[in-house]
Amino acid sequence: MRSVVTLVFQLALLLVGMEAFGILLGLALRVSSPRASSPSSAASGPRFLARDVRLHREVRPVEHPHFGHQRPLQARRPHPHLAVRRHRRGRVLRDGAPTRASGLPTDRQHLQPLQVKVSGASSLGEDVREDVSNAMTYAGLLGIPMFFGALALPDVLMRTFFGAGFGEGGVALVGIALFYVFYIYQIPLESAISGTDRPELTFRVNAAGLLVHIPLAIVLAREYGLLGVIGATLFAEVMMFFGFQLLCRKLFGGAIFPAPIAAQTVSALAMFGVITEARDAMALNYWLPVVALVAFGAAVYFAVLAVTSSHFRLTLANVLGPVYQQVLGRGQQSDG
Repeated sequence: MRSVVTLVFQLALLLVGMEAFGILLGLALRVSSPRASSPSSAASGPRFLARDVRLHREVRPVEHPHFGHQRPLQARRPHPHLAVRRHRRGRVLRDGAPTRASGLPTDRQHLQPLQVKVSGASSLGEDVREDVSNAMTYAGLLGIPMFFGALALPDVLMRTFFGAGFGEGGVALVGIALFYVFYIYQIPLESAISGTDRPELTFRVNAAGLLVHIPLAIVLAREYGLLGVIGATLFAEVMMFFGFQLLCRKLFGGAIFPAPIAAQTVSALAMFGVITEARDAMALNYWLPVVALVAFGAAVYFAVLAVTSSHFRLTLANVLGPVYQQVLGRGQQSDG
């Protein structure tokens, strides 16, 4: 949510005419509102550090094969050095979403099990590429079809859900959707790298993205306005994605690009083709046919994905199989 929150603040300020100053003010609002500044977070900081240091005393260091020095074998809790760095830096560049107070989970909270597993496996010298690959596969399950859906119906979606005056904002919608694809795929990479107890690496990538994003957004906003800000944000996000991939080559023995992502792309392209053909045959001047077309496109996407991806079929079997057995068992009990 880090980049999403920043982008929302900046777009809102640009729309009210603040131009380049709105870009900087949007960043300031994002930085001033994270959970690190809340009283509850400040109060919990010492307890968090004390808990991690106490747990660290109960573990033994083991030799890490990649870096050649002693690291703690600690798979259930964060490393205390990570906790110190997290509070020292305030997590301004790593976790900016002000969702703790509202009780909403962040994207990284969904991937905490991956970070914990990578922490333990990397401490033992075990391969973690498969775990990261699986997390990356399903982190972006909806990202690619969202992009192609926006690409197929950009102006229609903007007019339907935001009003007739927003029809020209279709290009911005496509840019934001493409930004989201790179953003959602980089989250598992960042989480896995942080799990190796090298938070300084992710900090450098995020800092580099920030240093590129701010001046580029100011320059492009003066020339292209809203589209310039979106373009700068997209460029910074793509740069950070490849930065994390380079770190994966160093830490995990190669870049991580799971094969199921190709099946997701093919399925989304099929959905794009179907929606494009149906769009010309329908009157999309009301929200009901638009929603129906979007739902039909989603059905096409998942149907094609079920055919082209054995990984997705296996996941469906693992998820729906127990549910089917439970329903079947209840039916047999009622008949008996």
